[in-house]
Amino acid sequence: MAGTGKTVTVTGLGLGASDKINYSLIQPTTKADITPRTLTVTATATNKVYDATSNATVTFSDNRVLGDLFTTSSGAAGFANGSVGTNKAVTVSGITISGTASANYVANSTASTTADIIPATLTVAFEPNKKPAGFIRKRLALPKSAAV
Repeated sequence: MAGTGKTVTVTGLGLGASDKINYSLIQPTTKADITPRTLTVTATATNKVYDATSNATVTFSDNRVLGDLFTTSSGAAGFANGSVGTNKAVTVSGITISGTASANYVANSTASTTADIIPATLTVAFEPNKKPAGFIRKRLALPKSAAV
């Protein structure tokens, strides 16, 4: 675990055969600082269908030591605007880590990635035999020169 003034104990030291008689060996201890590892958190954004918002969904990956357990989250992830486009910039802010091994790391608080906003499908339905209340159907008279 990262921290300052950590006790370090040395074990396994021994004396050679001729020195065993004349000396007594005490296993030494000392203090040391363990610096937190720099954690690089990267984000991958998911493409989305246009919904008039700039919200983005992201997943995270990082360079943690194998077996270390913690969770990565963010305050916000978003496109600059909600308009349709390809390879649009996505900014992630407020990245934090929490959990058992999180104290061993210092993580970046922002990340950038790209994703697409694809056009939404618009379905238009109508019923030709229905008319609004008060609507009067009139025949359209075309001039004789009009092509039909």
